[in-house]
Amino acid sequence: MTAPTVSDEAIWQSIKHQTMDELAQEIGRLCMYWSELEMVIATLLAKLLTIEETVPKNIVIGALDFRGKLFALLPIAFHRKPSEAWYESLEDTVNLIDNQLRPERNRIIHDYWIEFPGEDDPHRMQIRAKVVKVQARTRQLELASYKPFTAKDVGLLYVQIIRAKERIEELAQHYSLRSQPSPPTLSQNPNRD
Repeated sequence: MTAPTVSDEAIWQSIKHQTMDELAQEIGRLCMYWSELEMVIATLLAKLLTIEETVPKNIVIGALDFRGKLFALLPIAFHRKPSEAWYESLEDTVNLIDNQLRPERNRIIHDYWIEFPGEDDPHRMQIRAKVVKVQARTRQLELASYKPFTAKDVGLLYVQIIRAKERIEELAQHYSLRSQPSPPTLSQNPNRD
């Protein structure tokens, strides 16, 4: 294998100031906020599992991918719910994460990004063959879909991710407060005078 003629740093320097830099920066932020959301989901699931030992708890949590954590979270939360309202709020938030935020985040990460000559905004392109109706009795094969998407669009998505993360944190905090044993009252204290 021959050594490259251009250094990795030189290639990086030539790439880092291209027109989609702002978009790339926002996608990076999206990834960071998504990892925070994953962590609060894992933390709440660990709390609800009530496994005392750290090592087995981390093994169980670590063995699940993000979607597995979501699938496990709802039935365990239902079993341990402090109230119906708490569970319903968690269920609504998890459904939002799983059915809206997760697929959109995946598209941003996995779609192909292109710029069309003469257009200001970059486009996401998803390569996927499907048959679509173009008129009442006319169908055609569509091989890809294109969607204009800006850095602001990515930012608005990660704001929704931040809000979902904050809601999960609130629910986890409420669960922690509700699951703490109440301090004994005078009538419950056997050591009173």
